[in-house]
Amino acid sequence: MCDESILSVVTEAINQRAGCVFTLTYAQTIDGSIASERGKQTSISCPEAFEFTHKLRAIHEALMIGVGTLNTDNPSLTTRLVEGNSPQAIILDSNLRINLQSKVLTSCPNRPIVICSHERASRNDDRMKELIQTGAQVWPCDVNEFGQVDIFEAMQLVEKHFKSVMIEGGAGIISAILTSENCVDKISRTILTIAPGFLGGLNALQKPLTSLKKWKIENCGVLGQDILVSMTT
Repeated sequence: MCDESILSVVTEAINQRAGCVFTLTYAQTIDGSIASERGKQTSISCPEAFEFTHKLRAIHEALMIGVGTLNTDNPSLTTRLVEGNSPQAIILDSNLRINLQSKVLTSCPNRPIVICSHERASRNDDRMKELIQTGAQVWPCDVNEFGQVDIFEAMQLVEKHFKSVMIEGGAGIISAILTSENCVDKISRTILTIAPGFLGGLNALQKPLTSLKKWKIENCGVLGQDILVSMTT
């Protein structure tokens, strides 16, 4: 089965590689939509694909997502559907917008690492104190020209502490990675679960690439009602 084959290849890569393995993964419809619109939770994956995502989480040490996705979907970011340890959650949140009532801060055994701007981290205000009181760690990082956490700098920071990191999105992070050659060079593989339907919604890529970037299909098959694809650069 393609799902077990992909999991085996990822596990082998993690065990054999000296540095950090980054795996980019997300679900989309056949027309490239990852949500009906920005800020609206949209169910895309079939149950089998959802379970596969949890298996993929279980073989990674850490899991990275953006604060927008966290606040919209309020995921637990655990491996509750399968056996295995839950990865360390890492939230990219330049201005500490994270919902203090989110599951990752209230019900998950491992409190998240929140990566914010150096400027925001330097402000020891009530918001910062409340966040730290939940058990979360706050790591400062450089930001880009838009005031968002610089993805490449965040990846460099994270790889110093973890051997494997799974990146689940959302659109801002996916787009930032795929439009940066430096970030793409750090990605070991991209794994997509594709639902056979059309949505006409929010696309994973928020701006066009300068040219077509073709990846190599490593594995492809049907998982439940979805298509599962693993690609390398």
